[in-house]
This record gives sequence, C-alpha cells and structure tokens, in this order.
Amino acid sequence: MKAIHPDREKRFSSAMEMYYALEELEKDGATVYGSDVGAGHGVAGFKEMGDSSGFAGTFSSDFGLPKFGIPANAGSGGGNISNAGRDALKREMANSQFQTDAKSGNEIKTKTGMELVSVEGGTFRMGSDEGDSDEQPVHEVTLDSFLIGKYPVTQAQWESVMGRNPSWFKGSKLPVENIRWYDAVEFCNRLSELEGLDPYYIIRETKATGFWKSLMGSTEIVVECSGNSNGYRLPTEAEWEYAARGGNRTRNYKYSGSDNTGAVAWYDGNSGIKTHEVGLKQPNEIGIYDMSGNVYEWCWDWKGDYTSPSQTNPKGPSSGEYRVLRGGCWYSVARNCRVANRGSSMPGFRNSSLGFRLARNK
Repeated sequence: MKAIHPDREKRFSSAMEMYYALEELEKDGATVYGSDVGAGHGVAGFKEMGDSSGFAGTFSSDFGLPKFGIPANAGSGGGNISNAGRDALKREMANSQFQTDAKSGNEIKTKTGMELVSVEGGTFRMGSDEGDSDEQPVHEVTLDSFLIGKYPVTQAQWESVMGRNPSWFKGSKLPVENIRWYDAVEFCNRLSELEGLDPYYIIRETKATGFWKSLMGSTEIVVECSGNSNGYRLPTEAEWEYAARGGNRTRNYKYSGSDNTGAVAWYDGNSGIKTHEVGLKQPNEIGIYDMSGNVYEWCWDWKGDYTSPSQTNPKGPSSGEYRVLRGGCWYSVARNCRVANRGSSMPGFRNSSLGFRLARNK
C-alpha cells in the first residue's frame, strides 16, 4: 500500500496526493462505500455532507477543498485580470457579434474570446460494451447540429463575467474549476445577457421536499430550459460524448482524439498533480481540445440509466440527485478519461477537478 510503503520515497508525497488517489479508487469501486462510481461520490459525497472523518486536513464550511495549504500561485499561467481590463472586456461583450474564424470553416468566435466549434448533427452509438455497467447498453442516438466550446472555460473568461475566480490552481489560461453545476448555469446566463442573447436557463427557488430538504434546508434551486433560446448553455451528456468522439468524423478512439492517453489528456500519469493551460494537447477529429483529462466537465443531464431504444436529442431524466460529469481530470487514471466514461456529482458540490465548457444551439 502506497500510504505505508516501507520505502519512504515510494509513499505519497503529500496529503493532497493521497486524497485524490483515494477519490480515484472510490470511482473505480475499490472502496466499500458509495455504489455509484461517478466523480463526486465516496470522498466527495462525504465532503458534500460536511463529514471529514477519516481524512487529513479540515474541510471548509462552503463544501470547498480540504485545507492542505496549496500555494495561491499553484499551476501555470498568468494572474488575475485588472478591474479596468474586465470592464473593457465587458464593453466588448455587449457589442460582440459572431464571426467565422478564418482558420477553419467550422469554428466560430466572439470578441469575448469564447471559441466554439460547429458540430454537424448525426447518429452515433453511445456508451461502451467494454466499459463500466453504467455505460451500457450501447444505444443509438441522433443529434441535431450544435456549437460547443473549443476549450473548457478558462479562469480569465470566468472572471471577466463573474468578477471573481474560485479556482484552486491559479492561472488565466488554466481551466476554471472549483465550481458547482449551479455556478456553471449562472455563468451561461450572465454571458448570454452580456452578449445580448436570450438566457437559456430559468433559475428560481422553490420549497424543498424530500432529499433536497434534508440537504439544503427549506429552499431548493430549480433550473429549467427556456426552449429555443439562442443563449449559452451546458452540453447535454449525449452532445458531449458525440463531440468528444469527433462527431461525424470520428475514428472511434478510446480517448478524445487518440488511443494514446498522454497525447490528448492531462491525467494522473503526466499532470504533476495540477491542471494545465487549455489547448496544449492535440485536438480531436473536429478540433476540440481537452475533452479527456484536465478537468471534469459538467453536463446538463441528471445521471440516469441508459436504455436500449434509439433516441433523438436526449436530455436525460426529468429529475435526480446527481448531475453528469464527463472527461476525467488531472488526477484521473487513464480509464476514467475515456469518451464513454460517466461520472456524476451533486449539483451543489465543487472541488478543484470540476469545470465545464459552453454549448449553444445552432
């Protein structure tokens, strides 16, 4: 066992390294609690409920990471954006118009620096017969065309819209992390408003019942879609997997863009226990980066079981307890960076592995 290995040099180098190794073991079903292997269960589940028993360090009251003392400048890239710079960027946002990127006919960008890839609709086989049980049965899914982020949302982009940076690892070009599903949804609406688009989500508070009452108290946050809005949103789980597979140009790689994990992903084998700037690894077949590794990405769907019949534009169950996470992260084993691998977490949970990328209707 690495934690008590007789050779000190082969033990965990820090409590943080051991913490994430434990979380990854739970995700693979190697521990006795937490039957669902998705990210955010097991260790994360205890953290969500504020129970830090059995772990080194203490947990912050807002369900953040254990206080292991990672320095504020951990990671790579630049620092914070000045208020003047943020105000200038917001002025540009208000007047931004979509433009076709001269480099590629399937890329779209705005003056905000948000780069989107146009994904042509089609039919694909979702899931894996060789993966975990929640990746089965493999089933046929047909999707309309859509737009999806070329990269995960960065810290610079997040701060320019939200005015703060919650990330554990700091750097303007690093993916934003340590955000809840609810935070990602709010970002989508705020960015839509800044660009003069119709917000995609209707967010309201209602009286909590059942499970949510025991967790959140008397109120519950309810998020609904506003139909055919032209605003930013999270990708559905099916859209995410289709894009990660390379859309209608897929070569059926195990990871997003390659069968070689290290070529496309920052994971436990090469990350150095931190996130990395977006876009440094090779893209997949349709020019999308970092869909395997670096940070897990929130999707719209509640986590649910797959069914056999073919589906068109599925959006997941109508209710649930856990929202879908995809892609693996900087501390994931290679297996959990596969395009078919499924994770999940409570929408109110956050840690340094959780980020997202944007999507839009086309």
